[in-house]
Parts: sequence; structure tokens; C-alpha cells
Amino acid sequence: QLRKYCKPYVVRVPALPACGQMLEDVMPIVYTVRTQNQAGTYPDDEDGIAKMFEMLDWGLRAGVEVLDVESAWDKVKTDALLTKAEERYSSQILGSHHVVGQEVTTEEAVELFQQCALDGRAHGAKVVLSIESEEKDNMAHQAALLSSSISSRDGKPVIPNISLILGEVGRFSRVINLPFTPVTHESLPFKAAPGQMTASEIMAARILTKILTTRRYVILGHNI
Repeated sequence: QLRKYCKPYVVRVPALPACGQMLEDVMPIVYTVRTQNQAGTYPDDEDGIAKMFEMLDWGLRAGVEVLDVESAWDKVKTDALLTKAEERYSSQILGSHHVVGQEVTTEEAVELFQQCALDGRAHGAKVVLSIESEEKDNMAHQAALLSSSISSRDGKPVIPNISLILGEVGRFSRVINLPFTPVTHESLPFKAAPGQMTASEIMAARILTKILTTRRYVILGHNI
């Protein structure tokens, strides 16, 4: 049903052939319930959090490809949700945390990345920070690198880290973050979050800053 609701609003690649049939629903879904405390709008009182976990369970049952699980809430409910995901479903788990309206230290940001790993049960970690000055626009990225280094040192799984900074002041964080960067599109009437960039803007900035280097390709064949 989720894909049915989303179909009118997306443009997908042509249907893919597979074993003589056509794959028509190849649209991956990232399922998120973002709470008020985490830069969202969903209620984060006790009743709201309980219902949030019910909605996350619906996401699992719907077969979403990625389930975004905020790492700050009830540990017992989080453990039960992750156990159900591991035993019965194939969804990838993205542990997340947003720091809104206050600035944390790099050390605290590293701890948040470790927290979002959900004790090694997450397939990716997403930490979104707030800063006051553009001079710190790479702090989230540095914290992500440090977190990966610590995990490697301690023999823990090294997972992709998504490191972003809220607002216009954090636009550069979207350029240097390589895995799973949220983007907007030129045809949308408004941005989902302040500071969001289009994919073309991000790629152009990465080329200009030499984050992406020039690559050369060759095609081998006959009568191409």
C-alpha cells in the first residue's frame, strides 16, 4: 500500500525484466517517524512514543527497505522492534539522532554515532547536528570518521555513517557526506528541510571541490 500511495509522485526507471517477468515495484522506501524532539512533528510524549513504535512496526510489516529508528527512546521497545526485524523481516535498520537548537562537542557527536549503531544491530547510523558558525560545518563528518575508527579498533561492525548539519549553515555537510545524502529536486515546490540541495547541486559542488575526481571510461566491443 505504501508504494501504491507513492506512485503518483515519483518518476521511476522503466520496468526491469527478471526471470521472464517485469519488476514494476522497484521503488525503495525509507520509512521514518520523526518526532518533535528530533526536528520532526510527531508527538514525543509517553503516549506518542508508544504509538511511534506501533507505526514503526507497521513499516516492518509493509516490507520497507530501510526503517529509520530514533536511538533516543525506550530501550525495551527498541530492543523488541529490532529483534522482530532480525527474526522476521529483511528491512535495513538506520539508527538516527537529531540535535536541534544546541551545539554539541565533537566528542559528544562521536558518542551519538556510537549510540545510533544500536549496539551493532543497525546497518547505518545517521546523526544530524546544529552549529552556530560555518567554521564548524565539517564537525559532523569528522565525528563520523572518528566513530568508524573507534568501531574498527574495538572490533565492532563499521557501518555507513550519515553526517549532516541542520539549516543553511550546514549545506557543505551535504556535499561532503557521501552515503545516503537526503536531497530535494528542482521540480518540488519547496524543500523538505532548510539547507537541502538538489542532487545536481551536490554533484557539481563535489566536482568543484575535488571530492569526486575525474574518471575515464572505455567501451570495448565491435560495431558499437
